Amino acid sequence: MLGQEKFSTAKTRTLGTIESFLLISEWTPRAILFPPESDGWDAQLLSTDIDVRHRAVVNDQSAPARWQEDVFLPAKRSDSMSWMLVGAATSLAYELGVFIDAGSGEGQDSQRMIHHARVRRLLFVYVNQISTRLGCASILPPSIIHLVFKPAPGVLSSSESNWNKFMDHWLDITKLMKTSLELLFPSANVSRQLTRDGRYATLLQHFGESLQACHERILAATGKYCVND
Repeated sequence: MLGQEKFSTAKTRTLGTIESFLLISEWTPRAILFPPESDGWDAQLLSTDIDVRHRAVVNDQSAPARWQEDVFLPAKRSDSMSWMLVGAATSLAYELGVFIDAGSGEGQDSQRMIHHARVRRLLFVYVNQISTRLGCASILPPSIIHLVFKPAPGVLSSSESNWNKFMDHWLDITKLMKTSLELLFPSANVSRQLTRDGRYATLLQHFGESLQACHERILAATGKYCVND
């Protein structure tokens, strides 16, 4: 991973390494920072110290503070750890030329470009999802969006075609989430101004309609329909 492959036959700086980073970012931090599944919180994994600023000694008054310390903060730490892994994956992707438009090709080159397109789509979703949760800017420039949404080159197998259809929906959701964040929450001052002059509710309605349209496209693609009361 540190580039010391000169005398080694093992190749670790590959597209598979990028996919591995993304897999680890989704799995390991959450497994470490969250208590195991049970009917309730595991008392042995939680802090029992009383913070007089946020907690009352009475049990029924301590739930909000316990939620902050035992659920919200571990989730934020998890996202921060994931952000570091996704950053490493993105840096390696730039080094391997994932974000270079190589046009179209045949045979082995076509398969390589299909793999590049797959990694680009994964990175776009992961980077923007995590950056949104953390409230920080995406590390991907807007100039690569046309590559992310560009159809995969070459002839796709049935499994690759199904994967791309699935990712199309994730890309739509991520793009909608990214756009809404940029318009509604670019800064605290802008958000307050939107709330004061009434534009916040109008924008929410607009994004609600866009989200509903996205939902309907997903239902139509999967052949499932819901009945609204």
